[in-house]
Amino acid sequence: MASTKKNLLSRPRKKPIILSLYGLLAKSAIASSTITDGYSVQLRPDLWLHWIVSVERDELRTVLEYDGEAWIGLGLSKFGKMVGSTAIVGLPDQNEVTYNHVEHQKDVSGLRRESANVLHNLSLIQSDGETALSFTWKLLPTSSIREGGPVTFIYAVGANNELGYHRHRGAFTIDLQNCDEQLPKLQIPSIDKEHKLAFALHGFFASLALGIAVPVAVASAWLRKLIPRQWMYLHVSGQMIAFIFLCISLASVVSGIVLKKSSHFRHGHHWTGIFLLSIFAFQGINGFRRPPLHQVAKMTDNLHAIHGNLDGADDVVNVAAWWLVTLPRTNREKWLLMHRALAVFVISLGIIQLRSGILLYSREYENAAIDLLIVFRGYCIFLVFVAVSLYATQYVNLQKNTIGYDGRIASAWRRDQFPQTTANCRFDTKDECLDGEQSLMETSVMRINLI
Repeated sequence: MASTKKNLLSRPRKKPIILSLYGLLAKSAIASSTITDGYSVQLRPDLWLHWIVSVERDELRTVLEYDGEAWIGLGLSKFGKMVGSTAIVGLPDQNEVTYNHVEHQKDVSGLRRESANVLHNLSLIQSDGETALSFTWKLLPTSSIREGGPVTFIYAVGANNELGYHRHRGAFTIDLQNCDEQLPKLQIPSIDKEHKLAFALHGFFASLALGIAVPVAVASAWLRKLIPRQWMYLHVSGQMIAFIFLCISLASVVSGIVLKKSSHFRHGHHWTGIFLLSIFAFQGINGFRRPPLHQVAKMTDNLHAIHGNLDGADDVVNVAAWWLVTLPRTNREKWLLMHRALAVFVISLGIIQLRSGILLYSREYENAAIDLLIVFRGYCIFLVFVAVSLYATQYVNLQKNTIGYDGRIASAWRRDQFPQTTANCRFDTKDECLDGEQSLMETSVMRINLI
């Protein structure tokens, strides 16, 4: 990183709108007789800082230039950290420049706008792929800039115009009034590799649990007719593996917070994770406490109550109507309804939790978070595509087993024959008969359309 004197307008520029900012900055330098000459410093290959200090006016005139389109920010920080800093952030989409105090760790995730009595001539221009933030900082009598000596700044560049995680960040220490004798000292934000690894492991195992194991467990139950013999093993194994990975993920993040000497439960992500783990544990325990199966006689009573007397060869049972009218009555049916509802809730909340975790990690550590989000979104689309494809395959296979046309059953279900045909059959659900090798309901009653 190099510092150059008197070069505010020395760089070749093709963007007249951006050039106007430097023109105003140069004019302000001429207006005061006791202004030190202008300086520029290259913070990154695509990021420049230009400034002029006016001792007589107690002002610091600054332009932060980024060769790209994104939100940008510059701030004063005693230790080169976001916490305890005073930052000016330019938001191009809102055409707004904000003045923010970050007093606590919880403030890092968002901006807390304060009155900008010390700021003047705020300007943000974005044109032709370049962004420039300009402002005049009123120096207080006790300001370290006014007194001279090294001053520590922080900077940040977003991934795009929307305020969120930063693509680049850094800190540097410089004496704004005496840059000729020494170059600015670049400070790389100190990141403890141990607690960063702990948070990375937390995200890795959480992704395995919520992104792979849970979808496999849920899909194996919903698509059990494709694998009637193996689905239960996949369902139970998926839940157990997911729970183990979630526990490892929890242990990793707790150790990371301890190593970082930070406070627990500072973000909604933390509380949501504990809640999700509790619901998941309840779901697994409740799965082993399911009520016993009910006899088919209960089902024939329900069918008879809806359709009346089924005697006669031409009587046809519309199973879809039975599904709509009959509410869960037995303990097994009520348990199944709750089990399915919790499964949908867990997988939905898990996807939301994974996304919030990626964003939270990117705010703490500079990384290719935007790439992680792209991969995450692509994986979600892939997951939906696979689920729809498997469900369609199951539907087609079941349709091949139906008899008749227009979704009707050509063979009648007679009330006097039904108990005899399935005398030893027990039902796990209203549409499934589990009798070992044969499933009468799956071959005759499943997937009937309501006409």
